[in-house]
Amino acid sequence: MDMNRVFEDFVTGALGDALRRYGGRVQPQDTRHHLDTGKQIGLRPDLVWYTNDRKAIGVADAKYKADKDGRYPESDLYQMLAYCTRLGLDRGHLIYAAGPRPVTTHRIANSEIAITQHALTLEATPQQVLSQIAAIAEQMAERLD
Repeated sequence: MDMNRVFEDFVTGALGDALRRYGGRVQPQDTRHHLDTGKQIGLRPDLVWYTNDRKAIGVADAKYKADKDGRYPESDLYQMLAYCTRLGLDRGHLIYAAGPRPVTTHRIANSEIAITQHALTLEATPQQVLSQIAAIAEQMAERLD
C-alpha cells in the first residue's frame, strides 16, 4: 500500500469537503497549470480551491514525510512557492502527517507570499483529525474576508 497516496487522497478529500461550506469549488490533482509560458514545466497541486468564476483562491499540498532531523524538506517550500506564483496567490498550505510543530508559517522574501506548514496529529481520533483539517480550511477561508 502506498501510504503517500493514501494520505494525499485522504487529506485532499477531507479538506475539499471542509472547504465546500465556504463556497467555490475544489479541484484535486489540478494538472492544467504550467510554471512556464511555453507549457513545458507542468504543475500538479494536490488541491486548488476556486471561486465559482474559476479564480484560484487557495492551494494545498499533502506530504507524508518529514526530514530525519525533524524538519520538513525545503523542496516542499519551493514547490509551494511555484504553485502560489503560478496561481497568483499570496498564501499556500503544506499539510504533513507528522512534524515538530503543529503550524509554521514562512514569509517569502521580496514577495507577498506566505507558506504555512501544518502537521496533523494522526494518533488522534478520526473526528479529531477531521477537526484539524476543518481548522486548516477555516484558515484558508479567513483570507477571503
